[in-house]
Amino acid sequence: MGIQINGTNDTISAADGSLSVNGATMTIPAGSVGSPSISPTGDSNTGIFFPSADTIAFAEGGVEAARFNSSGNLVFPSGQGIDFSANSNAAGMTSEILDDYERGTWTPSFVETTTENNMYVDNGLTIYHADYTKIGTNVWISLYIKNDDNFSYDTGRSGSSQISIGGLPFTTSNTPTNSGYYPAFVGWFQSWTSWSASYTPMGYFNAGLNSIVLTYAVANGTNNVTANFLYSANSAIILSGWYQTDS
Repeated sequence: MGIQINGTNDTISAADGSLSVNGATMTIPAGSVGSPSISPTGDSNTGIFFPSADTIAFAEGGVEAARFNSSGNLVFPSGQGIDFSANSNAAGMTSEILDDYERGTWTPSFVETTTENNMYVDNGLTIYHADYTKIGTNVWISLYIKNDDNFSYDTGRSGSSQISIGGLPFTTSNTPTNSGYYPAFVGWFQSWTSWSASYTPMGYFNAGLNSIVLTYAVANGTNNVTANFLYSANSAIILSGWYQTDS
């Protein structure tokens, strides 16, 4: 590599294009994940490279560790995240890596509990809101839904069929078996057919599935909510809860 110095223009450049300094500006090649353009002596596959316009990336051992994308956001490869191992932890700790965050909406529907098939032929719901936030493997959901009209039962369903709210954005954990049953809380409901004033509605997330089982309290436990309670027009529910998923 040769270096050319032009005193008139305050320019230093390498003949192979690997370095160009013009006044206060230095230009270097973009580099790659296996050969970053900025690296320490003796560790040529660890450093900083520039994979695309307006993007800065970091390599460790020839593998991308993180990047700042063109929107200015810090992006980790799948399975990696922020490591909190410097902090003390409880004896049962299984992970100190925060590796996921997202929020959005989902589409709830009434389903038969065991099969998660649609309970009604015309599942005409008004969805006032159905939101979720996912942090790591923890998922928080909330919903407010109302029946628009009387429903007709789908094939094989009847008023005695156990009913759930399906369509969760992520499958509930079932690892180890039966570990994914988490409570769901009913904040308000209206116009449930033949509903007794002594019943208290509640629910739980169905382990290994994408639904919330609806139940109600009785003297010595709970009973399952059946489809005949919710098939009429204007029956509505506000519900929220938290559960874990496996990924």
